[in-house]
Amino acid sequence: MPSKRPQAVLVVRSIVINSDDKILIMKRAGDDRYKAGFWEFPGGKLEEGQNLEEAVSREVKEEANIKISDISRVSYVESQVIESGPYKGLPYIVIVATSTTKNHDVELTDEHSEYKWVSSDNMPDLEYKEHVKPSLEIFNKYE
Repeated sequence: MPSKRPQAVLVVRSIVINSDDKILIMKRAGDDRYKAGFWEFPGGKLEEGQNLEEAVSREVKEEANIKISDISRVSYVESQVIESGPYKGLPYIVIVATSTTKNHDVELTDEHSEYKWVSSDNMPDLEYKEHVKPSLEIFNKYE
């Protein structure tokens, strides 16, 4: 029987921009098994049969209960090899897109414990996942 283990872990995230030109960051729950307590952009793994836009739209809706639009193709890509856990040894690829929303009211799931709408050029001093700062540098350069 073939293994269900993927060949790579592909994650999509979005820099979600609201009508006040603030971006959404979310804090991973304290009991999360990967980077608990770190701040990130909403997103998650691509599912079979989804393209980037469908996956990031679904993930933002699932994690924040907001609808996004104007989804860009790619703003930033990061790749590393997973060092532990069930995906140990696999490539971990993060694609960060940008999107917009008219909704400012976020509804959190168990995956996150907090959220903030922040200015992209004046981020609070928090612990961020690896993709946040470099993707914001590129975002701010071309905004």
